[in-house]
Amino acid sequence: MVCETQMRRGFRNDPRTPVAKSPGILLQTVAWVLYSRRGCHLCEAAEDLLEMLRPGVMLVDVDADPATRDRYGLRVPVLEIDGVPMVEGRFDETEVARLVARG
Repeated sequence: MVCETQMRRGFRNDPRTPVAKSPGILLQTVAWVLYSRRGCHLCEAAEDLLEMLRPGVMLVDVDADPATRDRYGLRVPVLEIDGVPMVEGRFDETEVARLVARG
């Protein structure tokens, strides 16, 4: 499930990939996923904002999978952090910056 913008920018590492390993401890990054669709001006704006504030967000084209399309419908763009929808529709730069600062 790769959207056109992700293909233009190249594949990004999956943010759920472990980043460090110590004896008995596995550290993982927080999973940031942006659900979007081709031709959606709000999605493009959200992608650009996230690219500026937090590069490496996983992009998912909701139209590539029927279940994902049914789940999100016209609600895109949707930013999920660790599986929890945090922002939908028009993204406010201040709100996204606050989420980035939280980690």
